[in-house]
Amino acid sequence: MKKPIIVFLILLGQYFYAQEEKKSFATFSVTKPFLSFAPRVAIGYVHQLTERSWLGIEAGYGSDGTRLDERTKNGYRGFEIRPEFYYDTKASERIKHFISFSLFYIEKTQVKTYDEYTSDDGDFTFDRADYMRNKKGFTVSYAPMIPFGKSTSFYFMPKIGVGLSNSNVQYSNVINRQETSDRSDDWFSFGYFGSTERNGVVGDFNLDFKIVYRF
Repeated sequence: MKKPIIVFLILLGQYFYAQEEKKSFATFSVTKPFLSFAPRVAIGYVHQLTERSWLGIEAGYGSDGTRLDERTKNGYRGFEIRPEFYYDTKASERIKHFISFSLFYIEKTQVKTYDEYTSDDGDFTFDRADYMRNKKGFTVSYAPMIPFGKSTSFYFMPKIGVGLSNSNVQYSNVINRQETSDRSDDWFSFGYFGSTERNGVVGDFNLDFKIVYRF
């Protein structure tokens, strides 16, 4: 009788130990809703495959309904999907030191009014236009996962990465297009960024800060 009881207790102990192991974590981006060219609420899920390897996916969405700030109006829609592979360079330590590789697709559509843009024909103002920008590519990032104090559930994850992307910007249904003076003086302004019609490969820089819940 004792032997079955001992075996049962061992199996029960292993079960509860397995339940205590935290094999997954969820993420919430603090920066993407406010400091992104395409503001969006972005959440992710990551699951551990082996001692050092993790696989996850992040999705983001923004719209008129979210009204994150004044940029998300006039039919605004922002969307992101990002599958990502993480490799833990120091698996035994409490602070995770992840190197990650991600593929991504980001899209932004919006109705723009009384604005400016640049095309192959020159620089123009307009009263109204349908705007679309998308980019797809890859990023290699360093993303440490640092616990809040002594917590084993809550972490924060600063993330910095570089990669390449194919960026496509289009203006359509342009109303009252008027040629304007050279916009090169505005090159460093936020309004100039993403306002040039183009389709090409560019470098991509990724900076993010996430809140993490591990479970």
